[in-house]
Amino acid sequence: MVVIAVLMLVAIFGGVALVRPIDKPRPNPKLLLATAPSPQPSAHLVRREKSGPQFWIDTLAIGNEPLAFGGKAIPTIPAGALLMVDGWAVDLRAKKLASAVYVQVDGGTPLSAQYGIPRPDVARYFHQTSYENAGFHCNIPTATLSPGVHSLNLILVNSQKTAMYHLTSSVRFITQAGG
Repeated sequence: MVVIAVLMLVAIFGGVALVRPIDKPRPNPKLLLATAPSPQPSAHLVRREKSGPQFWIDTLAIGNEPLAFGGKAIPTIPAGALLMVDGWAVDLRAKKLASAVYVQVDGGTPLSAQYGIPRPDVARYFHQTSYENAGFHCNIPTATLSPGVHSLNLILVNSQKTAMYHLTSSVRFITQAGG
């Protein structure tokens, strides 16, 4: 029953699944299906492929305050707040880091994420020393966004700069009206 539900999720989201890790803080690259939800307060977006890109949003935050996201959780951002996005990205096919990561809000102009942040946990998990600096961080100014629901997507450029991958499912968030 769970497998059927997971297959339906994968079919609906085009191979991108909203997942919450159960025991491991990072996704298992050999799994092609999402795991069952856990009672943890946050969720993650993962692009799972046998080869090509793999990326993961670890955290959405305002300052030091992490926000719950994914599934039915849609965080509300105060008007004008700076939304911080952290995660990691790798090019599995090339066994190298990607050449760039971008964050896009509502299909607008992609914002270049700071890429190359130390993530020894990713290198250990994949048994690939070339992934040591797979972390990314991006600050998203929300002052120019209209109040309401917005979608955040990731774009990854492969290590050879020959392909760009768009995360087909997005993280949604709500911006409040200014007061």
